[in-house]
Amino acid sequence: MSYEHEIIHVEDKWAELLPTRIPLRYAFFRYLGFCIKVHGSAKNGHTSSKALKPASRASLRIKISSSQGIVLDEKIPAHFKDGVYYVQDISLQDEGLHTIHVWIESRFLTSVKPFAHELHVHQFMRLHDDPGALFAGPYGGLRRAIDPYLYKGRDYELRDNLVWTDDLLHQCLARSKSKLRTVDSKWWLRQFVEQGELQAKKQVQLRKATDQVCTYIID
Repeated sequence: MSYEHEIIHVEDKWAELLPTRIPLRYAFFRYLGFCIKVHGSAKNGHTSSKALKPASRASLRIKISSSQGIVLDEKIPAHFKDGVYYVQDISLQDEGLHTIHVWIESRFLTSVKPFAHELHVHQFMRLHDDPGALFAGPYGGLRRAIDPYLYKGRDYELRDNLVWTDDLLHQCLARSKSKLRTVDSKWWLRQFVEQGELQAKKQVQLRKATDQVCTYIID
């Protein structure tokens, strides 16, 4: 099928590009950006240059699915003045394959090629396993600054009993030399801490369930 238009994934000062794989500890995104362009005209890469700015109502829909079911199903009713639709505050809480589909709902734009992407979330992956993607973009500096505190060197062993105090997070932010807005940096750091707390809670629940099974078998 031939299309007149297509959805382009945008990277700018707020939005980052989806990688093909990411560690579970970092599987969250403050902003994802998308725009509509004439099909085949996206010669400037992942930018909003020459993006369409539909005057009529054209909503962007995004759906993220995993083996656990629907992770996100959201509608963005309008674009910014540069033509970019922003999807905000995405958090992926399980490892495994995540499939992202993005499409346009409009009575007038009826020939827009959807955007599809597969993202693999790995529990034991490190940022250094794909540095070209995960240390790039507007949030790469934050990942680069905070990761050394999380692990003992470059192996996969987590530091024991590390407390993410406000002072430590501020140190990470200062080291990152981030050009992000303060509100976006703080969201990212807060989400990083919450993601860690969630995964720690899951590990405790898993150990309890395993202990119960072992006790049942022994009895």
